[in-house]
Amino acid sequence: MGISDPKPSYLYFGKEDVNCSRQPPQSTVSARSSINGPGFGYVPLINDYRVVKIVSYDDANKIRLFGIYVYSLRTNSWTSKTVQDDILTRVYNPFESVFVNGVAFWRTRSKNGADSLLCFDTINGMMRNIPLPEEYSCDASLQQFGQSIAYFTDDPEIADISMWILRGDPMKDFFWEKKFTINLDEDIMPEVLGIRNNGELILSKIYDCDLVSYNCEDDEVKDFVGSWNRWSTIGLDRKDMGDRLFEQSPFIVHPFVEGLVLLDAD
Repeated sequence: MGISDPKPSYLYFGKEDVNCSRQPPQSTVSARSSINGPGFGYVPLINDYRVVKIVSYDDANKIRLFGIYVYSLRTNSWTSKTVQDDILTRVYNPFESVFVNGVAFWRTRSKNGADSLLCFDTINGMMRNIPLPEEYSCDASLQQFGQSIAYFTDDPEIADISMWILRGDPMKDFFWEKKFTINLDEDIMPEVLGIRNNGELILSKIYDCDLVSYNCEDDEVKDFVGSWNRWSTIGLDRKDMGDRLFEQSPFIVHPFVEGLVLLDAD
């Protein structure tokens, strides 16, 4: 289990079944910087768990400087590199980072207004910007899909969702494969909160405090979690919860990483 606190930039790792935890040493980050949410996952090639975070420095000369910090659970240490990028302007939702096979992904915006995918390989330190599918959308999100990346675009006005899968090696040859465009029921919010291990999408109801699971192959919606308001302070003082229109779910869903075996090495 990994827990991050974005304010003081603390990270914690723990194994609940054995009451074992570790707080990594603090990385050397300038006070004049903004820290984006870390990516975290297992790297099977080197049998290590790694955390990677991207830092945007507030440079007085307006030079676009970014720091990439990588933590290794095996060595309990940080490594870092600083890069200059005159094109990249900002990283989107800092908690939307995805980590697959040692590569961290962030959705970014460039000066010309184009969106792209920033990829950083925590093994060899390579970084690359790759284009996203060229499809207009009001909203977009990034999710882990098995051992790859899924990119979702949605339009709340017509309640549809399009899904794209990143195929190939993102650091070499790759392409985007469009999987589908679906039109949802009127009572389902067109926002993908996460993807289950069986490949089904996690969505939320608009008027109810329920989560549903959508099977892409069968075009079937099933009840998944009822009354998620019991986990959140949002709307708890409202007695007419059934009549409330929820514009955004209070949750962000991330896949968990099972078995922090390296914590037992101490």
